[in-house]
Amino acid sequence: VAVCIGNAAHFYTICSLFSYGGIMCSDLGWADSNDTAGFAAGLLGSANVLGRVPSSFLWGKFVDRYGARRALVLSFLSITIGNIAFGLSTNLNLSIGIRLVLLGVCNGWVTIFNPLIYNLVGPERQVEVISQVLGYGAVVQMLGPAIGGFTYGVYPQVPALVPSAVGAGLSLLAVVLSWRWVPETQQQGYEKFPAVKADSENTEKPAVTLPIVTLFLVVALRSLVGLLNFGWFDVFPLWCIASRDVGGLDMSQADLGTLLSLSSVCTLVFTLRAMSRICKFLGLRKSQVVFSFLLIGVLSVLPFVPTWWMGAVLHVLAVCSQNVQISVSMAMTNNATPELRRGEINGIAVTCESIGKGLGPVGGANLFAWSVAQDGHGGRHVAFWALGGLDVLCLMCVFLMPSWIERGIDNREIETAAVKIDAVGPQTVGVTEEEAEILVQMKADQAGVTVGCHIARVLHPEGPASDHLGVPGDAGGERADTTAAVTHQHAL
Repeated sequence: VAVCIGNAAHFYTICSLFSYGGIMCSDLGWADSNDTAGFAAGLLGSANVLGRVPSSFLWGKFVDRYGARRALVLSFLSITIGNIAFGLSTNLNLSIGIRLVLLGVCNGWVTIFNPLIYNLVGPERQVEVISQVLGYGAVVQMLGPAIGGFTYGVYPQVPALVPSAVGAGLSLLAVVLSWRWVPETQQQGYEKFPAVKADSENTEKPAVTLPIVTLFLVVALRSLVGLLNFGWFDVFPLWCIASRDVGGLDMSQADLGTLLSLSSVCTLVFTLRAMSRICKFLGLRKSQVVFSFLLIGVLSVLPFVPTWWMGAVLHVLAVCSQNVQISVSMAMTNNATPELRRGEINGIAVTCESIGKGLGPVGGANLFAWSVAQDGHGGRHVAFWALGGLDVLCLMCVFLMPSWIERGIDNREIETAAVKIDAVGPQTVGVTEEEAEILVQMKADQAGVTVGCHIARVLHPEGPASDHLGVPGDAGGERADTTAAVTHQHAL
């Protein structure tokens, strides 16, 4: 509940502006008329997204070091203050600065959300919970602009105060719920290790090995998905309202709103009821591949459909596919990241994703306008096919990812060692029959990270004499103690 309320506060802060941003710029004298208000309204809408770029990595480090609960409280306090300040502002530069700093730089929700879900429910249920939270966020995406439009202008001198106050109330509620209900997630690896006695020669230090290539593929996937998703947001409506002479559907704003509303309802049902089950059945990589191919097919034929209802059906398929891609790419980010660096790597991924989201609308809209201006009816498909090309790059990233991305890097050691035992036998690997039986059972059950750490220490005893899998350890009494701990932990 706390996570859903927090996501609602975040989405409302972004989406409520869409219905009155242009009118507000005209009413407060920031633009000459509604027709020329697009530039100022665009700056207001993009300021908070651009604010994430310099701060996402720092928010990730903060989550790793101090925990998600503190980060959530600080973020939602910033959203509360930012909403109130924006509602009271009557200066364009000040309003842009408020959204950039308080609602962008100081809002770490997008970075906090992903590692928080992983810590709360683990790798097995993260796609399910992400889809649920995003599904309820879609409700706010539909209701936010409506609430903003209905409440705008109650006080003419500060017309945005009431809709902003609604967002402030939601975020303040999120502060309270986050503090009371969200458990602390500070990683133990950031605590100082106890002092080692003087007679001890070996000092164990926390070391985290990063799968660089896999992380690069995951971050590239997040960037491409963000670029594709936000490019789609602009290209599809532009095609719908374009005239028949250039291959559009020549729809009115009212008809386009109806189409998008119907599509949102269908997408909401899919996201809440079916998406997590499909992803669980197919797995992360297969889900990404199947829905990427589906999206490529939709983008290939969509600009050639002659009626609005066919466009609506294909729009539903496209948005459902993109929702799967978003959820799966977030889960892959968690699975590719060691526990002690999960917030930090998510911050890097969000930074790259934000850059892609910032470039998507500009690139998609300009490409569509240029293509129809150059070739008219024959150029209507260029922007859609360019989006399909981005999806092909997403497929390439998925095909290059290792198989352990399904279960996560924390279980990779267990899986690798179990495969070695199956191939050459436990004595060759250097473990007893009992340890081998425990390990194979853990692989079958996909046991937890804690037991996996014990097993890794059993398989990788310290000292130069051990080179089974290249991890240092102690070959003496520590191994026996660890073996006993493993057996006890497995019995529990």
